[in-house]
Amino acid sequence: GQIDGAWFWAGEYARGVSLERLLHCGQGPFADFVACEWVRQAASGLAVAHLVDEEAGRLALNHHGLGPQQLVVDEQGHVKVTDLGLTQAEAMTISDFTPPRIRLGYLAPEQVKGEATSASDVYALGAILFEALLGDRLIPGPDNFQLLERIVNGPPRDLSGLGWDFELLELLEQVLHPRPEQRPTMEELERRLARLVQRLGPPDLQGALSEAVRARLESLN
Repeated sequence: GQIDGAWFWAGEYARGVSLERLLHCGQGPFADFVACEWVRQAASGLAVAHLVDEEAGRLALNHHGLGPQQLVVDEQGHVKVTDLGLTQAEAMTISDFTPPRIRLGYLAPEQVKGEATSASDVYALGAILFEALLGDRLIPGPDNFQLLERIVNGPPRDLSGLGWDFELLELLEQVLHPRPEQRPTMEELERRLARLVQRLGPPDLQGALSEAVRARLESLN
């Protein structure tokens, strides 16, 4: 909403632990179906945020500040995307909002050039998925100017030798494409991850997600 010319955001309190803490608690990367499902849940929410509803006067809202610390996982394995209200609606200037602390390693190449779009959020989820599967950042190194140069001048990483599921590798390569128009939409990303989870995951997916959270929370305590 808006009060006296100032934009504000009211949202649900996200109870849980960040994906970043769960990933780097000393237990290594997530199982492939766990990583895919948690990123799928994030993509599902962002796909709705990216929609424009002209009749309702709703603007498409892109995040543009995604990292694993913005994905909060509760004890049942449900994911919430945080900091969305601190980011940018397409029809507003970025100065209308106070941006969150952005981790540079998840920025898309076009974002570094100041040309962010909804496809930049797709790239960021791809970088998060890569890290969740491997336990290492897509473009390692401290957040500095040299990291931004590597993002722009990439390719970021050779995925061919990782030995992951072929369909998963194909999706990651498309999601991390340096040209935003070559990436799938957020809605397509969600659908394709859902198919992967259905094929790779166990029959009791919810139980497996809850157990994955429980085991990692124990190591954090």
